[in-house]
Amino acid sequence: MAQKEDLRKFIEKIFERWKVHKFNPKYKNLFVPLIRTASLEQIYEMINIVDMLVSEYNKIALAAYGIRVLTLRKEVKEIGILLNGFSLNYKDKRIRIAADEALGMIAEREGISRDELNDILVPDFGFGMDRTKIFNYGEKKIKAVLEIEEEPQKILLCDEAGRTMRSFPRTNKKRNSSNGELEKCKKELKYIKKQLRAISLVQNDSLLKIFLLKEDGKLKKMAGSLCKKILLCRNIQYCLSGRKLTVRIKIINTFRYTENGTF
Repeated sequence: MAQKEDLRKFIEKIFERWKVHKFNPKYKNLFVPLIRTASLEQIYEMINIVDMLVSEYNKIALAAYGIRVLTLRKEVKEIGILLNGFSLNYKDKRIRIAADEALGMIAEREGISRDELNDILVPDFGFGMDRTKIFNYGEKKIKAVLEIEEEPQKILLCDEAGRTMRSFPRTNKKRNSSNGELEKCKKELKYIKKQLRAISLVQNDSLLKIFLLKEDGKLKKMAGSLCKKILLCRNIQYCLSGRKLTVRIKIINTFRYTENGTF
């Protein structure tokens, strides 16, 4: 264990030297030992590394290579969620494509479809099965309630007295000690809302395809294995009950079935 930690620190020093030389693409394979030896906490720093390579150094191809190297890790869910964030939300199209290709490589390695991988990667964001999550800052607590009947799912904030709030309170100079925690809560909530929109689109597309192809066995299997994922409960329930999955399903109503069952 000590040897691995020493190796990790050694690789980090080499990476810092690479940074001094403005990330010369000639040494791009440094990503391999860097990612292989990193802890999961350090792996999440890839978000900042990619941002730095893209915005500060304009090394987009290098950043895309680093993203593909993430497939060397065996943690399917953790790495997949990280890649999903790049694939769904990153501003540069080349980064999104690299992340999407990396997700395809992981699915192929694990012997599963992309739809099955997408289901595995749905995070709970810390929400319990009662659809609530507590944000703490200082001595204050704010309860977030996930409203799964909305499309996409919305988050309702409540104070300790149960009163609904439009947003987190503003930072206050009188409580400097908790301002940092409050800002962290705000950033986390913003991130969750952004992810909810992306997750809703991906899952609705997947369920819509199952619904249209009438793959009842696949749907029941999906419902059985994913019913504990709070972000999927609503979508699965809608599909099982035959209700419209999204507004986009209204397009189907413009078609008519012929006697042989085709459109």
